[in-house]
Amino acid sequence: MITEGTVSRVRDASDIVEIIGEHVPLKRAGKDFKGLCPFHQEKTPSFMVSPSKGIFHCFGCGVGGDVFKFIMESERLSYPEAIERLAERKGIAVERDNAAPAPDNRIYERKKLLCQVLDRSAQFYHKNLLESRDAEAARKYLSEHRGLRPETIEKFKIGWAPAGPDALVKTALKAGFTESDLLEAGVAVRSSRDGKVLDVFRSRVVFPILDIKGQVIGFGGRILEGAVRPGATPPPKYLNSADSALFQKGKNLYGFFQGAKAVRQADEALLLEGYMDVIAVHQAGIENAVAPLGTSLTSEQCQLLKRHATNVTVLFDMDKAGEAAGIRGAELLLEHGFFPMMARLEGAKDADEFLRNHSQEDFNKVLKAKITLTDFYVDALLKEKNSLPPQARRVSAAKAALPLALKAQDDIMRSEILKGIASKTGVSLESLTAEWRKLTRLKSGAKAQESTPLTARAMLGTEEELLCLAIAHPQLREPLIALARELELFGSTPFKEGLNALQMSAKDADIHHVLALLEASSASAARTVREFLMAFEKSKIDEPERIFESISERLQIKNRENRLKELARQGPQALEEFRRLAPVVKGRKE
Repeated sequence: MITEGTVSRVRDASDIVEIIGEHVPLKRAGKDFKGLCPFHQEKTPSFMVSPSKGIFHCFGCGVGGDVFKFIMESERLSYPEAIERLAERKGIAVERDNAAPAPDNRIYERKKLLCQVLDRSAQFYHKNLLESRDAEAARKYLSEHRGLRPETIEKFKIGWAPAGPDALVKTALKAGFTESDLLEAGVAVRSSRDGKVLDVFRSRVVFPILDIKGQVIGFGGRILEGAVRPGATPPPKYLNSADSALFQKGKNLYGFFQGAKAVRQADEALLLEGYMDVIAVHQAGIENAVAPLGTSLTSEQCQLLKRHATNVTVLFDMDKAGEAAGIRGAELLLEHGFFPMMARLEGAKDADEFLRNHSQEDFNKVLKAKITLTDFYVDALLKEKNSLPPQARRVSAAKAALPLALKAQDDIMRSEILKGIASKTGVSLESLTAEWRKLTRLKSGAKAQESTPLTARAMLGTEEELLCLAIAHPQLREPLIALARELELFGSTPFKEGLNALQMSAKDADIHHVLALLEASSASAARTVREFLMAFEKSKIDEPERIFESISERLQIKNRENRLKELARQGPQALEEFRRLAPVVKGRKE
């Protein structure tokens, strides 16, 4: 078990705003930060991060916790894995208490086993490509048609899936894995016809997909050209592993493990469209090339890039679909704080084809000639509106390009986009700026009309504020427990659970320990308490003892007032206690 000392050191060293900000664009909101929740779809930000408390919470879907919880949720890691990930990032040695009882590591051990399945599968495919007679056509295709050198095939561990229906399954079962292991790892599928477990990839060139640590997490498979029998229904050209506990297409980039160092050194990623594009460009000596995994670029992939570089150049296929996908991807990059550049190819449909027919120097010239997204987009619009008269064409293109400025994350980028539109279309910068302001007002008005989640601040009551104070400030816990016992506070379940968590905690336990105990007791209570904690105002945190005393006094007065009303109903027999309490209540009010 990882020691509490290690957990505290890693948590203290991990800036929760910095770490979450690498996954989610955050904007300051008073003392806290807010952004769009990465765990559910939303248009109005309800995801809050509190650096003072070291916690995050989404008021929309209820997900929340500390920095470890965020890493667990966003990267699908176990609690120990999340600690280890952040410890590695900060260079902190992970200490373990061998005398402590072993934690329930079933999820962790299961993931380890699935990783072994995927590693062995990659070795099986790679060995088949290098040695199998069945792979002769694949070897010829890769070396002669695609021009790949042996060292490139080795670098990317490219493989070959045999034609047989269950070649990998048989090999894996002999090695001691079970059918369940193979199905869960995504390398096998159960036949709907007879229930047999069969290989997912058959008669395909196989590209292992690695995560940032170099672990195989999935595969992409490509059918050989000319391999389909005449008259037969052609299978999909590319086939990817299904999403699983280890693999999510939208969260990873092909070639990122092989290219991460070059991306960081260049402070730039070259975003391409396909596997073969990445491999060909790496072979040409340009190793900062990566690609999405057969899908449109996603926010998670943008966030992955942002953790390693501040610049991205997009070079997608030169057909109409590739151009549209490139623009969509670049717009998303713009929304995530990049100022994306666009490269164009002449005389080839993609980077792979270009490099088979041109030199590396020619490709470098293509990259040096890159242009801004604004120029690329306006050029595409002018081409699309070619049937209009020149003046109408320029005005129409300028109006259509204006929403780009709304996606920019700062004024400098926005200014450059507006200048770019003006330069390409001949429309004055003043006119464009005026139109952009109109668009901004319309967008702001639409946002104001959207419903926003009820904040916990609107629901805060005196008892709940006391609980939040005591959770955040250990010195107030004993006074709160005594007061709660005296006044019989916290009748509602979530806050009663919160009080129980305080009583179970050590006197000096930090906020994270208390919330962890509460989470273990009741996830719904933890969610409610987190919402109230996130609603706390800065003044309350700065002067906790004074606020605690003031709220306690109000509660005691209210308690005595209630007792007076009860005594008044009881009649003469309660007169003595009534006379004793009445002056106290009156004096306190004055």
